[in-house]
Amino acid sequence: MHSSRWLWALSVLLTVNAEAKPKREPPPVFSVKELRLRTLAQPGQPAIDRRVRIGLPKGWTGELEPDARSLRFFGPEGEGVILVAAALHPSELGGYLTELKNNHPAATPSPPMAMEVAGFKGMGQRATRFIITGREVGEMVLLEKQDTIVLVATIVDPESWAALQPLMAKAYPTVEIINVGK
Repeated sequence: MHSSRWLWALSVLLTVNAEAKPKREPPPVFSVKELRLRTLAQPGQPAIDRRVRIGLPKGWTGELEPDARSLRFFGPEGEGVILVAAALHPSELGGYLTELKNNHPAATPSPPMAMEVAGFKGMGQRATRFIITGREVGEMVLLEKQDTIVLVATIVDPESWAALQPLMAKAYPTVEIINVGK
């Protein structure tokens, strides 16, 4: 009789917990892409070999650039572009920023704003957002983690941004930095 009470209490508890959980929407479908950062050893500095992984919305197509530090993805319906670039120092991003400015002259970034991203807390980890407005819209996000900077610039036509923005917000926490051992 004692054990039947425990079973009854357990079934009530499980039923209450199951009902208390809010229904969650299915996770977005991402395709994991990988960038590679490599440097030769310098005097007083070791060689670096890192992988940077990020999940991007499936259906977007593109390829890794020859330097393996960046990739460009294009929307399946011509919505726009997602540029992902990895760097060890902010000066390494200058070429990408110039390219974005030249390829999207009608898009204007806002001043930088702090951004909260799951998994980006603690020393040396932060996220910064620049909202892009104009004829093309989107955002440029700088993710700093484990001495690595990841630039994710999403520039699309205004009609596409409302559907893409929540997916991109879920993509940023997928950034993973892997130091490759020798």
